[in-house]
Amino acid sequence: MRAPMAVLGIIMVALSACGKKEEQKPQMDLKAQLGKVKALHAQHLEKAQQVRALRAELAALREKPSLSSQEAQRKQALEEQLKQATKELDQIFTDDQNELASFLNTALNEAPQAPETLEGLKLYAEDAMMNARDFMNEAGDYRRAVELLETAQGYFESVSAPVPTELQALLQEARTFRHITKERFDQVQKGMTRQQVKAITGTPLALNVREQEVKGKKVTVWLFRAEGGEIASFFFDEKGKLYSKDWKAGK
Repeated sequence: MRAPMAVLGIIMVALSACGKKEEQKPQMDLKAQLGKVKALHAQHLEKAQQVRALRAELAALREKPSLSSQEAQRKQALEEQLKQATKELDQIFTDDQNELASFLNTALNEAPQAPETLEGLKLYAEDAMMNARDFMNEAGDYRRAVELLETAQGYFESVSAPVPTELQALLQEARTFRHITKERFDQVQKGMTRQQVKAITGTPLALNVREQEVKGKKVTVWLFRAEGGEIASFFFDEKGKLYSKDWKAGK
């Protein structure tokens, strides 16, 4: 899991100044600087796609109740590849964010309506969405995802630029899955796989996934909190199938 985006505080300072002075001719070459930003951003997206593919293949193997010797070897190889790819992604992510922060910190202050500035904001939105998806899909942290996306949305609104449709849609998704509802709880049925349940409930917060033994068998428990304080529990057997669920009223 990568750290939250490093540019947030820097851009916030820049935006607070945007409305306090008239737009002037930027001192930097926006076009040239944006070119550097886009080159790093492309590397970031390519490496992120590689990491997502490795994660997906590894997750599929981990979902299987048993593995053949060939699958076990592949799983081990994937874990090593993912570790290295994630390390590389972290470095590219940092470089991408530093370059983007440097660009926007000047562009938003000196030329907030310039085409290059608005394109830079779109790149920022892409990074915000990528980061938010990691929080949502890998850690089940929808609260943090909402914060990232609302901040990105605010940047566009501060310069009176249209908020990207994809960003708005992802923000709505994050808000929807931040808390479970009784309606969605009732849609979950016994016999469903973890993936089928997750499509309804969202990803459980990492801290709310419990492993325990019941009558000598391994059981996985997912816990979700409703907006009113209620707790929804889902119980999976060794094969990853839902065999029980519970809804308890909050105090």
